[in-house]
Amino acid sequence: MKEQRTQRVRPTLFRLLLALSLALLALPGRSHEVPAEVRLDFWVVERLDALDLYARLPVEALRDINLPLRGPGYLDLARAEAPLREGLELWLLDGLTLSREGAALGRGALEAFRVALPSDRRFFNGAETLEAYFAAPPLAEDEALFWEQAVVDVALRFPPGKGTLTFQGPLGTLGLATHTQLRYVTATGETRLFQFTGDPGAVALNPNALDATLRFLRSGMAHILGGLDHLLFLACLLLPLARVLPLLAVATAFTAAHSLTLMAAALNTLPTAPWFPPLVEAGIAASILFLALEHGLRPRPTPRWRLAFAFGLLHGFGFAFMLTEGLQFAAGHEIRALIAFNVGVELGQLLVLLLAVPALAWLRRQLPGRALDWVLIAIIGHTAWHWCLERLAVLGAYPFALPAPSTWLAAGGLRWLALAFAAALIYGALSHLASRLARAPEQAL
Repeated sequence: MKEQRTQRVRPTLFRLLLALSLALLALPGRSHEVPAEVRLDFWVVERLDALDLYARLPVEALRDINLPLRGPGYLDLARAEAPLREGLELWLLDGLTLSREGAALGRGALEAFRVALPSDRRFFNGAETLEAYFAAPPLAEDEALFWEQAVVDVALRFPPGKGTLTFQGPLGTLGLATHTQLRYVTATGETRLFQFTGDPGAVALNPNALDATLRFLRSGMAHILGGLDHLLFLACLLLPLARVLPLLAVATAFTAAHSLTLMAAALNTLPTAPWFPPLVEAGIAASILFLALEHGLRPRPTPRWRLAFAFGLLHGFGFAFMLTEGLQFAAGHEIRALIAFNVGVELGQLLVLLLAVPALAWLRRQLPGRALDWVLIAIIGHTAWHWCLERLAVLGAYPFALPAPSTWLAAGGLRWLALAFAAALIYGALSHLASRLARAPEQAL
Protein backbone atom coordinates (compact mmCIF):
# COMPACT_ATOMS: atom_id res chain seq x y z
CA MET A 1 0.00 0.00 0.00
CA LYS A 2 2.82 2.40 0.90
CA GLU A 3 4.58 1.73 -2.41
CA GLN A 4 1.36 2.47 -4.34
CA ARG A 5 0.95 5.85 -2.59
CA THR A 6 4.58 6.72 -3.38
CA GLN A 7 4.04 5.83 -7.06
CA ARG A 8 0.95 8.08 -7.21
CA VAL A 9 2.74 11.01 -5.51
CA ARG A 10 5.74 11.04 -7.87
CA PRO A 11 3.74 11.57 -11.12
CA THR A 12 1.61 14.20 -9.37
CA LEU A 13 4.71 16.09 -8.18
CA PHE A 14 6.24 15.82 -11.64
CA ARG A 15 3.12 17.25 -13.30
CA LEU A 16 3.02 20.08 -10.75
CA LEU A 17 6.62 21.10 -11.39
CA LEU A 18 6.07 20.89 -15.16
CA ALA A 19 3.00 23.11 -14.97
CA LEU A 20 4.86 25.64 -12.81
CA SER A 21 7.75 25.76 -15.26
CA LEU A 22 5.43 26.30 -18.22
CA ALA A 23 3.60 29.04 -16.34
CA LEU A 24 6.86 30.87 -15.61
CA LEU A 25 7.90 30.63 -19.25
CA ALA A 26 4.53 32.00 -20.32
CA LEU A 27 4.71 35.08 -18.07
CA PRO A 28 4.75 38.30 -20.13
CA GLY A 29 7.26 41.08 -19.66
CA ARG A 30 10.90 41.86 -20.11
CA SER A 31 12.73 42.10 -16.81
CA HIS A 32 16.23 43.50 -16.90
CA GLU A 33 18.85 44.44 -14.36
CA VAL A 34 19.17 47.82 -12.69
CA PRO A 35 21.29 50.05 -14.97
CA ALA A 36 24.76 50.74 -13.62
CA GLU A 37 24.67 54.45 -14.51
CA VAL A 38 21.74 56.65 -15.49
CA ARG A 39 21.65 60.22 -16.82
CA LEU A 40 18.45 62.19 -16.04
CA ASP A 41 17.39 65.64 -17.22
CA PHE A 42 14.51 67.77 -15.95
CA TRP A 43 12.94 71.13 -16.75
CA VAL A 44 10.65 72.78 -14.20
CA VAL A 45 8.99 75.81 -15.79
CA GLU A 46 6.80 78.33 -13.97
CA ARG A 47 4.07 79.69 -16.25
CA LEU A 48 1.12 82.00 -15.55
CA ASP A 49 -1.44 79.25 -16.10
CA ALA A 50 0.49 76.12 -15.09
CA LEU A 51 3.63 74.61 -13.65
CA ASP A 52 5.21 72.37 -16.30
CA LEU A 53 7.73 69.62 -15.70
CA TYR A 54 9.63 67.95 -18.54
CA ALA A 55 11.83 64.90 -18.02
CA ARG A 56 14.21 62.84 -20.13
CA LEU A 57 15.18 59.41 -18.85
CA PRO A 58 16.57 56.24 -20.47
CA VAL A 59 14.12 53.52 -21.42
CA GLU A 60 16.33 50.95 -19.69
CA ALA A 61 15.51 52.63 -16.35
CA LEU A 62 11.85 51.58 -16.78
CA ARG A 63 12.21 48.04 -15.52
CA ASP A 64 9.75 45.14 -15.21
CA ILE A 65 7.63 46.10 -18.22
CA ASN A 66 6.87 44.13 -21.36
CA LEU A 67 8.79 46.07 -24.00
CA PRO A 68 7.88 45.03 -27.55
CA LEU A 69 10.99 44.34 -29.61
CA ARG A 70 11.71 43.42 -33.18
CA GLY A 71 14.75 42.14 -35.01
CA PRO A 72 18.02 42.06 -33.04
CA GLY A 73 16.61 44.17 -30.17
CA TYR A 74 15.06 47.22 -31.82
CA LEU A 75 12.25 48.91 -29.90
CA ASP A 76 8.95 48.30 -31.71
CA LEU A 77 7.65 51.88 -31.67
CA ALA A 78 4.28 50.87 -33.12
CA ARG A 79 3.44 48.83 -29.99
CA ALA A 80 5.53 50.64 -27.33
CA GLU A 81 3.06 53.28 -26.12
CA ALA A 82 1.12 51.21 -23.57
CA PRO A 83 4.13 49.54 -21.86
CA LEU A 84 6.07 52.82 -21.78
CA ARG A 85 3.10 54.57 -20.16
CA GLU A 86 2.99 51.78 -17.57
CA GLY A 87 6.71 52.17 -16.90
CA LEU A 88 6.44 55.95 -16.53
CA GLU A 89 3.57 55.58 -14.08
CA LEU A 90 5.57 53.07 -12.03
CA TRP A 91 9.07 54.54 -12.09
CA LEU A 92 8.53 58.29 -12.53
CA LEU A 93 5.09 59.51 -11.55
CA ASP A 94 4.74 57.33 -8.44
CA GLY A 95 7.97 58.69 -6.98
CA LEU A 96 7.85 62.31 -8.18
CA THR A 97 6.62 65.01 -5.80
CA LEU A 98 6.39 68.75 -6.31
CA SER A 99 5.43 70.75 -3.22
CA ARG A 100 4.48 74.38 -2.74
CA GLU A 101 5.11 75.81 0.74
CA GLY A 102 5.35 72.25 2.05
CA ALA A 103 2.02 71.07 0.55
CA ALA A 104 2.25 68.43 -2.20
CA LEU A 105 0.75 69.50 -5.52
CA GLY A 106 -0.61 66.05 -6.24
CA ARG A 107 0.09 63.76 -9.14
CA GLY A 108 1.04 65.59 -12.31
CA ALA A 109 -1.08 65.19 -15.44
CA LEU A 110 0.78 63.23 -18.11
CA GLU A 111 0.36 65.57 -21.07
CA ALA A 112 2.61 63.78 -23.56
CA PHE A 113 5.59 61.50 -23.92
CA ARG A 114 7.73 60.42 -26.85
CA VAL A 115 10.65 58.13 -27.58
CA ALA A 116 13.75 59.95 -28.79
CA LEU A 117 17.31 59.38 -29.83
CA PRO A 118 19.90 60.42 -27.21
CA SER A 119 21.47 62.63 -29.87
CA ASP A 120 18.24 64.65 -30.28
CA ARG A 121 19.19 67.93 -28.58
CA ARG A 122 15.84 69.67 -29.08
CA PHE A 123 14.98 68.79 -25.49
CA PHE A 124 17.76 71.15 -24.33
CA ASN A 125 17.19 74.10 -26.69
CA GLY A 126 15.28 76.10 -24.09
CA ALA A 127 12.06 76.19 -22.09
CA GLU A 128 10.29 78.25 -24.74
CA THR A 129 10.79 75.50 -27.37
CA LEU A 130 9.62 72.51 -25.34
CA GLU A 131 5.91 72.75 -26.15
CA ALA A 132 6.71 72.85 -29.87
CA TYR A 133 9.08 69.93 -29.48
CA PHE A 134 6.41 67.69 -27.95
CA ALA A 135 3.95 68.75 -30.66
CA ALA A 136 6.39 67.79 -33.43
CA PRO A 137 5.98 64.46 -35.30
CA PRO A 138 7.33 61.44 -33.38
CA LEU A 139 10.00 59.03 -34.57
CA ALA A 140 9.06 56.88 -37.56
CA GLU A 141 7.73 53.49 -36.50
CA ASP A 142 10.39 51.71 -38.58
CA GLU A 143 13.25 53.54 -36.82
CA ALA A 144 16.06 51.08 -36.00
CA LEU A 145 16.60 52.02 -32.35
CA PHE A 146 18.01 49.54 -29.85
CA TRP A 147 15.89 49.63 -26.71
CA GLU A 148 18.93 50.04 -24.42
CA GLN A 149 19.89 53.23 -26.29
CA ALA A 150 16.44 54.85 -26.40
CA VAL A 151 15.32 57.71 -24.16
CA VAL A 152 11.79 58.81 -23.38
CA ASP A 153 10.82 62.47 -22.99
CA VAL A 154 7.88 63.27 -20.74
CA ALA A 155 5.68 66.36 -20.29
CA LEU A 156 3.77 66.76 -17.01
CA ARG A 157 1.51 69.59 -15.90
CA PHE A 158 0.79 70.81 -12.36
CA PRO A 159 -1.44 73.65 -11.14
CA PRO A 160 0.19 77.11 -10.92
CA GLY A 161 0.97 78.87 -7.67
CA LYS A 162 3.37 81.03 -5.69
CA GLY A 163 5.77 80.37 -2.85
CA THR A 164 8.68 78.04 -2.24
CA LEU A 165 8.67 75.18 -4.74
CA THR A 166 10.29 71.88 -3.72
CA PHE A 167 11.28 69.06 -6.07
CA GLN A 168 11.76 65.46 -5.01
CA GLY A 169 12.14 62.71 -7.59
CA PRO A 170 12.81 58.96 -7.64
CA LEU A 171 16.48 59.58 -8.35
CA GLY A 172 17.72 56.78 -6.12
CA THR A 173 15.69 54.00 -7.77
CA LEU A 174 16.34 54.41 -11.48
CA GLY A 175 19.94 53.19 -11.47
CA LEU A 176 22.86 52.18 -9.28
CA ALA A 177 24.38 55.61 -9.97
CA THR A 178 22.29 58.55 -11.17
CA HIS A 179 23.49 61.89 -12.53
CA THR A 180 20.80 64.53 -12.78
CA GLN A 181 20.59 67.99 -14.29
CA LEU A 182 17.54 70.06 -13.40
CA ARG A 183 16.81 73.44 -14.97
CA TYR A 184 14.32 75.59 -13.11
CA VAL A 185 12.81 78.51 -15.04
CA THR A 186 11.21 81.15 -12.86
CA ALA A 187 8.12 83.14 -13.78
CA THR A 188 10.41 86.03 -14.79
CA GLY A 189 12.38 83.83 -17.20
CA GLU A 190 15.49 83.30 -15.06
CA THR A 191 17.03 79.82 -15.43
CA ARG A 192 18.77 78.10 -12.52
CA LEU A 193 20.77 74.93 -13.02
CA PHE A 194 20.93 72.19 -10.37
CA GLN A 195 23.20 69.17 -10.65
CA PHE A 196 22.86 66.09 -8.44
CA THR A 197 24.76 62.86 -8.07
CA GLY A 198 22.56 60.30 -6.37
CA ASP A 199 19.40 61.34 -4.56
CA PRO A 200 19.66 64.72 -2.74
CA GLY A 201 16.18 64.38 -1.23
CA ALA A 202 13.80 67.34 -1.29
CA VAL A 203 15.36 70.34 -3.07
CA ALA A 204 13.93 73.85 -2.76
CA LEU A 205 14.13 75.38 -6.23
CA ASN A 206 13.28 78.95 -5.18
CA PRO A 207 13.99 79.15 -1.43
CA ASN A 208 13.42 82.39 0.41
CA ALA A 209 16.23 83.98 2.39
CA LEU A 210 15.31 82.24 5.65
CA ASP A 211 15.09 78.78 4.05
CA ALA A 212 18.47 79.22 2.35
CA THR A 213 20.06 80.48 5.57
CA LEU A 214 18.78 77.56 7.65
CA ARG A 215 19.80 75.00 5.01
CA PHE A 216 23.40 76.22 4.92
CA LEU A 217 23.56 76.70 8.67
CA ARG A 218 22.68 73.02 9.10
CA SER A 219 25.06 72.08 6.31
CA GLY A 220 27.99 73.86 7.99
CA MET A 221 27.32 72.17 11.33
CA ALA A 222 26.97 68.76 9.67
CA HIS A 223 30.21 69.25 7.76
CA ILE A 224 32.33 69.98 10.83
CA LEU A 225 30.63 67.38 13.04
CA GLY A 226 30.76 64.70 10.34
CA GLY A 227 34.33 65.42 9.21
CA LEU A 228 36.64 63.19 11.22
CA ASP A 229 39.76 64.88 9.87
CA HIS A 230 38.58 68.32 11.04
CA LEU A 231 37.66 66.91 14.46
CA LEU A 232 41.08 65.31 14.89
CA PHE A 233 42.71 68.58 13.90
CA LEU A 234 40.71 70.40 16.59
CA ALA A 235 41.75 67.73 19.09
CA CYS A 236 45.42 68.33 18.25
CA LEU A 237 44.97 72.06 18.77
CA LEU A 238 43.19 71.44 22.07
CA LEU A 239 45.68 69.05 23.70
CA PRO A 240 48.35 71.58 24.82
CA LEU A 241 45.84 74.22 25.96
CA ALA A 242 44.53 74.31 29.48
CA ARG A 243 43.24 77.88 29.78
CA VAL A 244 40.36 79.76 28.22
CA LEU A 245 42.31 82.69 26.76
CA PRO A 246 44.80 80.61 24.77
CA LEU A 247 41.94 78.47 23.54
CA LEU A 248 40.07 81.61 22.48
CA ALA A 249 43.08 82.87 20.54
CA VAL A 250 43.52 79.55 18.73
CA ALA A 251 39.81 79.26 17.86
CA THR A 252 39.77 82.85 16.58
CA ALA A 253 42.80 82.24 14.36
CA PHE A 254 41.37 79.02 12.92
CA THR A 255 38.01 80.69 12.28
CA ALA A 256 39.52 83.74 10.58
CA ALA A 257 41.70 81.59 8.33
CA HIS A 258 39.09 79.21 7.00
CA SER A 259 36.55 82.06 6.66
CA LEU A 260 39.01 83.74 4.31
CA THR A 261 39.36 80.72 2.06
CA LEU A 262 35.61 80.14 2.11
CA MET A 263 35.11 83.66 0.78
CA ALA A 264 37.74 82.97 -1.86
CA ALA A 265 35.74 79.93 -2.95
CA ALA A 266 32.57 82.03 -3.23
CA LEU A 267 34.47 84.40 -5.56
CA ASN A 268 35.53 81.45 -7.78
CA THR A 269 39.19 81.90 -6.86
CA LEU A 270 39.95 78.21 -6.27
CA PRO A 271 42.15 76.49 -8.88
CA THR A 272 40.21 74.31 -11.29
CA ALA A 273 43.06 71.84 -11.86
CA PRO A 274 42.01 68.25 -11.04
CA TRP A 275 45.05 67.77 -8.79
CA PHE A 276 44.09 70.60 -6.41
CA PRO A 277 41.36 68.86 -4.32
CA PRO A 278 43.47 65.71 -3.64
CA LEU A 279 46.43 67.99 -2.85
CA VAL A 280 44.36 69.81 -0.22
CA GLU A 281 43.08 66.53 1.25
CA ALA A 282 46.63 65.22 1.53
CA GLY A 283 47.69 68.51 3.12
CA ILE A 284 44.91 68.28 5.72
CA ALA A 285 46.08 64.79 6.69
CA ALA A 286 49.68 66.04 6.90
CA SER A 287 48.62 68.93 9.15
CA ILE A 288 47.02 66.50 11.61
CA LEU A 289 50.11 64.30 11.61
CA PHE A 290 52.37 67.32 12.13
CA LEU A 291 50.39 68.61 15.11
CA ALA A 292 50.25 65.16 16.71
CA LEU A 293 54.03 64.68 16.40
CA GLU A 294 54.72 68.22 17.54
CA HIS A 295 52.68 67.80 20.69
CA GLY A 296 54.56 64.60 21.43
CA LEU A 297 57.98 66.17 20.93
CA ARG A 298 57.17 69.63 22.28
CA PRO A 299 54.22 69.46 24.69
CA ARG A 300 54.15 73.25 25.12
CA PRO A 301 54.85 74.74 21.67
CA THR A 302 54.85 78.50 21.13
CA PRO A 303 52.94 80.20 19.68
CA ARG A 304 50.00 77.90 18.99
CA TRP A 305 47.63 80.33 17.27
CA ARG A 306 49.99 80.75 14.31
CA LEU A 307 49.74 77.07 13.50
CA ALA A 308 45.96 77.30 13.78
CA PHE A 309 45.95 80.19 11.32
CA ALA A 310 48.29 78.57 8.79
CA PHE A 311 46.53 75.21 8.80
CA GLY A 312 43.13 76.91 9.00
CA LEU A 313 43.74 78.31 5.51
CA LEU A 314 44.30 74.76 4.30
CA HIS A 315 41.23 73.36 6.07
CA GLY A 316 39.19 76.23 4.66
CA PHE A 317 39.86 74.88 1.18
CA GLY A 318 38.43 71.56 2.34
CA PHE A 319 35.27 73.35 3.55
CA ALA A 320 35.18 75.28 0.28
CA PHE A 321 34.97 72.16 -1.88
CA MET A 322 31.74 71.19 -0.16
CA LEU A 323 30.42 74.75 -0.24
CA THR A 324 31.04 75.31 -3.96
CA GLU A 325 29.11 72.13 -4.78
CA GLY A 326 26.24 73.18 -2.53
CA LEU A 327 25.94 76.86 -3.53
CA GLN A 328 23.57 75.84 -6.32
CA PHE A 329 20.95 75.33 -3.59
CA ALA A 330 21.27 78.97 -2.49
CA ALA A 331 19.19 80.05 -5.53
CA GLY A 332 20.10 83.74 -5.46
CA HIS A 333 21.05 83.96 -1.78
CA GLU A 334 24.76 83.12 -2.18
CA ILE A 335 26.10 85.72 0.28
CA ARG A 336 23.64 84.67 2.98
CA ALA A 337 24.46 81.02 2.26
CA LEU A 338 28.19 81.69 2.62
CA ILE A 339 27.74 83.47 5.95
CA ALA A 340 25.30 80.85 7.24
CA PHE A 341 27.61 77.97 6.28
CA ASN A 342 30.51 79.63 8.06
CA VAL A 343 28.39 80.29 11.15
CA GLY A 344 27.29 76.64 11.08
CA VAL A 345 30.92 75.52 11.01
CA GLU A 346 31.67 77.76 13.99
CA LEU A 347 28.65 76.53 15.95
CA GLY A 348 29.72 72.93 15.33
CA GLN A 349 33.27 73.77 16.35
CA LEU A 350 32.03 75.50 19.51
CA LEU A 351 29.90 72.48 20.37
CA VAL A 352 32.92 70.21 20.01
CA LEU A 353 35.02 72.43 22.25
CA LEU A 354 32.29 72.72 24.90
CA LEU A 355 32.11 68.94 25.10
CA ALA A 356 35.79 68.13 24.65
CA VAL A 357 37.38 70.62 27.08
CA PRO A 358 35.63 69.37 30.27
CA ALA A 359 35.94 65.75 29.10
CA LEU A 360 39.69 66.17 28.57
CA ALA A 361 40.09 67.88 31.95
CA TRP A 362 38.26 65.02 33.69
CA LEU A 363 40.34 62.35 31.93
CA ARG A 364 43.56 64.11 32.88
CA ARG A 365 42.52 64.04 36.51
CA GLN A 366 41.98 60.29 36.23
CA LEU A 367 45.28 59.71 34.37
CA PRO A 368 47.92 62.05 35.77
CA GLY A 369 51.02 62.86 33.80
CA ARG A 370 51.15 62.54 30.03
CA ALA A 371 49.77 59.01 29.72
CA LEU A 372 46.48 60.23 28.23
CA ASP A 373 48.26 62.54 25.81
CA TRP A 374 50.50 59.76 24.52
CA VAL A 375 47.51 57.49 23.91
CA LEU A 376 45.69 60.22 21.98
CA ILE A 377 48.83 61.14 20.04
CA ALA A 378 49.35 57.50 19.04
CA ILE A 379 45.75 57.09 17.85
CA ILE A 380 45.59 60.41 15.99
CA GLY A 381 49.07 60.08 14.51
CA HIS A 382 48.46 56.52 13.32
CA THR A 383 45.18 57.55 11.64
CA ALA A 384 46.71 60.64 10.03
CA TRP A 385 49.69 58.64 8.74
CA HIS A 386 47.45 56.19 6.90
CA TRP A 387 45.39 59.09 5.53
CA CYS A 388 48.58 60.67 4.20
CA LEU A 389 49.57 57.47 2.39
CA GLU A 390 46.10 56.95 0.91
CA ARG A 391 45.63 60.55 -0.20
CA LEU A 392 49.13 60.87 -1.63
CA ALA A 393 48.42 57.76 -3.69
CA VAL A 394 45.28 59.45 -5.05
CA LEU A 395 47.22 62.66 -5.71
CA GLY A 396 49.88 60.73 -7.62
CA ALA A 397 47.28 59.59 -10.15
CA TYR A 398 46.82 63.18 -11.40
CA PRO A 399 49.34 64.91 -13.67
CA PHE A 400 50.69 68.04 -12.00
CA ALA A 401 51.17 71.15 -14.12
CA LEU A 402 51.28 74.81 -13.13
CA PRO A 403 49.99 77.48 -15.54
CA ALA A 404 52.57 79.04 -17.79
CA PRO A 405 53.95 82.41 -16.59
CA SER A 406 52.38 84.14 -19.59
CA THR A 407 48.92 82.91 -18.57
CA TRP A 408 49.35 83.34 -14.83
CA LEU A 409 47.25 86.51 -14.56
CA ALA A 410 44.46 84.96 -16.61
CA ALA A 411 44.57 81.86 -14.37
CA GLY A 412 43.59 83.93 -11.33
CA GLY A 413 46.99 85.22 -10.22
CA LEU A 414 45.66 88.62 -9.20
CA ARG A 415 42.98 87.02 -7.05
CA TRP A 416 45.60 84.90 -5.33
CA LEU A 417 47.67 88.03 -4.65
CA ALA A 418 44.59 89.68 -3.15
CA LEU A 419 43.98 86.57 -1.02
CA ALA A 420 47.58 86.59 0.21
CA PHE A 421 47.33 90.31 1.03
CA ALA A 422 44.10 89.77 2.98
CA ALA A 423 45.70 86.85 4.85
CA ALA A 424 48.67 89.05 5.79
CA LEU A 425 46.35 91.76 7.15
CA ILE A 426 44.36 89.26 9.19
CA TYR A 427 47.56 87.66 10.47
CA GLY A 428 48.80 91.07 11.67
CA ALA A 429 45.52 91.76 13.46
CA LEU A 430 45.60 88.35 15.14
CA SER A 431 49.21 88.88 16.21
CA HIS A 432 48.18 92.09 17.93
CA LEU A 433 45.21 90.35 19.56
CA ALA A 434 47.40 87.46 20.77
CA SER A 435 49.84 89.84 22.40
CA ARG A 436 46.98 91.53 24.23
CA LEU A 437 45.51 88.23 25.42
CA ALA A 438 48.78 86.83 26.72
CA ARG A 439 49.02 87.30 30.48
CA ALA A 440 52.75 86.66 30.62
CA PRO A 441 55.56 86.50 28.06
CA GLU A 442 55.95 82.77 28.52
CA GLN A 443 52.24 82.00 28.01
CA ALA A 444 51.78 79.84 24.90
CA LEU A 445 48.97 81.00 22.64
